[in-house]
Amino acid sequence: MYRRLVLGAFMKYVSRRLNYCPCPPNSNLRNTVAFRTQIQTRRSDPLLYRSADSCLKVLRFRNMEALYSKLYNKYTKLKKEKESKLEQLNRDQEVKFVNYAAAADEMILYLKSENDRLRGQVDELKSELAFIRSSKDEQEVQHQKLLMEENQKNKELSEEIVKLKKLEQEGTCHSRQEKFESRQSNTHTSSPDEGVGSGLSAMKSKKRKSLPAIEGTAVPHIDMEHDNAADKCSDRNEVGGALNIQQPACCQRKADTSETVNCMFQVLIEFVVGMKLSFVTQKDELCISALHQSSGYSFRLTWTNNSCGEGELVYHLSSLGTFERVAPEWMRETMMFSTSMCPVFFERKTPMSPQKWELWFSNEDIQIDILSRLSAMILNRMKCVSKEWKYLISDRSFIRFQVKNTETVKGFFFQESQWSDNNIGFINYIPVEGEGEKVWRTVLNFLPEKVVILSSINGLLCCRSCFSSLDPRIYVCNPLNKQWITLQWPHLFKSSSSLALAFDPLQNPIDASTDFKLVLVSDTMTSGGDYHLSFDIYSTETGKWRRSNEFCQCKHKLTKNKGIFVEGRLYWLTDGYQILMFHPQVELSWLIMAPLPATYFRNIPEMCIGESEGRLCYVIISEDGLQLWVLEDYFASQWALNTCITLKELEKENSSVLSNMSKKMASSINRGTLPRWIDPLAFKDGMLFVRVATSIYLFQFETKKMKKLTEISMLGLNPMDSPTVIPYTMSLVPLG
Repeated sequence: MYRRLVLGAFMKYVSRRLNYCPCPPNSNLRNTVAFRTQIQTRRSDPLLYRSADSCLKVLRFRNMEALYSKLYNKYTKLKKEKESKLEQLNRDQEVKFVNYAAAADEMILYLKSENDRLRGQVDELKSELAFIRSSKDEQEVQHQKLLMEENQKNKELSEEIVKLKKLEQEGTCHSRQEKFESRQSNTHTSSPDEGVGSGLSAMKSKKRKSLPAIEGTAVPHIDMEHDNAADKCSDRNEVGGALNIQQPACCQRKADTSETVNCMFQVLIEFVVGMKLSFVTQKDELCISALHQSSGYSFRLTWTNNSCGEGELVYHLSSLGTFERVAPEWMRETMMFSTSMCPVFFERKTPMSPQKWELWFSNEDIQIDILSRLSAMILNRMKCVSKEWKYLISDRSFIRFQVKNTETVKGFFFQESQWSDNNIGFINYIPVEGEGEKVWRTVLNFLPEKVVILSSINGLLCCRSCFSSLDPRIYVCNPLNKQWITLQWPHLFKSSSSLALAFDPLQNPIDASTDFKLVLVSDTMTSGGDYHLSFDIYSTETGKWRRSNEFCQCKHKLTKNKGIFVEGRLYWLTDGYQILMFHPQVELSWLIMAPLPATYFRNIPEMCIGESEGRLCYVIISEDGLQLWVLEDYFASQWALNTCITLKELEKENSSVLSNMSKKMASSINRGTLPRWIDPLAFKDGMLFVRVATSIYLFQFETKKMKKLTEISMLGLNPMDSPTVIPYTMSLVPLG
């Protein structure tokens, strides 16, 4: 049926083609040769003389040929497009490769130059180290030479002293022999008057001999003045007017054994001034020679009269001894002063032992008053001035006066969070004074191992060992004077526990020892399965840990600022808009509500706590700006707003650092768990240690200005994830 239909349609088509004429019927073109040729060509169409099957095959072939040509054209077009795209992609890749190659070449050149620069710095450091070593070796050689010279001088001086003692003994024997010979001659050749005198003296001597003799007592001689005058004359004749050291007449006593003993007043004066005194006659002038035996320092005091007839003393330096390199200029000069200035003179000139500092320098003394007003950092450097200053500054009595002066924060300790118990992050000390960006990593290198910092108060820093340590310890140290002590490790110490240091040198005087307390806060499970915070206390007075009866029902975790010590109380910031308070003296805990509730803010604010002027402070950074709250009453959770600075005002005062704060803060909050754009890390004495993006700044509330301290990349490998930041105040408090 289908074939018949197709064949019928095909026959109709052929008949139409045969009857079709391109020219009109009446046209003269019908008779032309061209028209006839066209008609014949059409009649010679093979379709007209074939069967229906053959016609269908021819038609299918022709249709397929047209389809193939269309497909081929489309294929050719797609191929050209693909080739053009591939060529474009190749060209782009070639451009990128060239750029990458150029960047790699530049990076290689930069790294080579940086390598050369670092090698140059290493060479310079090596040369500088070699120079320092050579200079130190030279100094050591010079010091050894000086030491040998000093030893030689001391040896010669001791030999001279021995010779002088021998000469003095020989001179005493000669004077006694001359006195005896003169007395013998006087008994044989004496005038009547002299005979009377000699008779009286003999009678008096007999009376003296008749008195009962007491062992160990010296009986004064009657003719002491006559004998001493003879001694003086004989000594002057023997020496010939040269320097002669002898004891005055009032300080000699003769016993039955004819031995001489020192005067008790002279011995007492020597004990008072701490120097050996002797009398010298030079050119008919009476002088006092003073010698400090341990140092070799000696001088002479000569008695003179001024124009008004008043007595004065002239100071002449004989030898500085071991004070040769440290003695000031006024100690080397010759000076004259009245007798009323003798106490002041001996107070300044006499070398003092460490035990005498507190006696010589009282609270009202000008030097103590001046030195105690200086900062601990400057005083620690002034220990190198002299031994006397070192003894004074290191004395606990002086430190007790010095700590009364308020010390401001000098820097912040920064330690990145620990990835594991075995990995302890770098401890960086960032000073807040001075220009430029400084980060010190060797402040705690005097400790025997790497530690984790916990808390700090009044110059003392509390640290701990790693939990995986075989012999874990707790360290309390003073980074300024590099003194430290180790304490007993609490058996309940866990990674979630918090250890805080409580120390107040004004409440606990440091005259004899440095007393402080440690408070360990940890989660404890009750018998009913509930958790609460317990408190363990360590006291240096007992040297033991003990569990306090106080506990606190707190469902929040301790975070960020832990163990802030203010006026005898410790404070911990929690993640639930509450602050934990514990009083170690009375063992009382309390939960203090934050100044503003969580519902007050549209977005989650950033906050931290700290101390300023002896009061607890709460810092908030939110869409309302920067706020500083001060705690008035911890029992009632009463706060007072001290400072409020809007975001626009912050941007205006610090335009080079802050811009579009509200948008950046909102975008950082929308990112979820990623570090916030701005994060206050610690607060102390009106200074806020804050991270802004990837930099660390110090914001001062008084000036409203921000100062860049360092880049966050300089503080470790993971410094943005919950670091430990502790403000540090220097002090001279000793340990041990």
